[in-house]
This record gives sequence, structure tokens and C-alpha cells, in this order.
Amino acid sequence: VVALEDYSPQFLNDITADSDGNLYVSDMDGGLIFKITTRENHKVTIFCSGDSLGQPNGLYYNHHNRHLLVASWRGQVLEVDEKGRIEVLRDGFKNLDGIFIDRQGDLFVSSFTEGEIYKISESGRGKITLFQSGLQTPADISYDAVHHKVLTPFMMENRVGSFDISGLEKPKR
Repeated sequence: VVALEDYSPQFLNDITADSDGNLYVSDMDGGLIFKITTRENHKVTIFCSGDSLGQPNGLYYNHHNRHLLVASWRGQVLEVDEKGRIEVLRDGFKNLDGIFIDRQGDLFVSSFTEGEIYKISESGRGKITLFQSGLQTPADISYDAVHHKVLTPFMMENRVGSFDISGLEKPKR
């Protein structure tokens, strides 16, 4: 157990790990992201904070470029580098919740209130495609690489669902 009460968090929401085993935890209402350095006796620091995080909700660590991806409740897809510098990759969504990148490099984000999941090519820098719609409160999303599926809980329906993405994947050369 890692105690965060010294920082007075307001709404801890998501967690992800980097390649070194460090943990990142979003505080959506507090407008910050904690970093827990596991190799230093679980030392807690504020990795980044501020209004530019747009209420950080979902987190995903991109192991390819060593940047943290953030799905903000205010509708932005953000990328945060190792020094905590924030870049807006996409804007204009509503109430983003979950985020991940599949093995093809496509980024997926869920919109809790819109009931949609979007696919954005090129790790969030490419074309936006509506992947699923008509969903009831898709919350965090995850990627099952073994079965090629997007997994999501439907929070207000008390059920979970999965969607096959194997047909979306590009063939290996």
C-alpha cells in the first residue's frame, strides 16, 4: 500500500506502469498525476499537474516512446514526456475515460457520456475513426493482445463487454 493522503488527493482514477516499474496514478478532480518510484521505496512525487491536464482520467504508458498518454475528462488526448511536458494530441471529445494503444500502434479512447470508443491511428496522431457507438457508459478500456479484443466495463449497466479488433489489424509483412 502506498499512502497518498499527504497530497490530499480528490479523486484517484487510473493507474499504469512504465518500463522501469514506476507507477502513474491520475487524480481527476485534483488535476494532477502522481509518479510512484517503486525502486526508491515507493517514493511519491507529482509527475505533472495543472489545468492543462484537463482533469486527467485514463492513463496508458507508451513503452515505444516512453511517454504517458492521458485521456482527459474535458475531452483531450494528451501525451506527457519524461519531464512532464504536456502535448495535446487531440481535442474536441467529451468526457474521455479509458485509453490504450494496440500492437498495431492504433490508440483507442472511450467517451463515457457519449457512449463511444474511437480509434486514432499513428499512436493518436493520425486519422480518427468511430470504432463503437451506442454504448452505455463505457468506462476504462483495456486491450487483450492475445485475443485481439477491446475490453470495457459499462459502468451504469453493471456489465462488461468485449469487441474484436482482429479485422482492424494490419497484416504483418
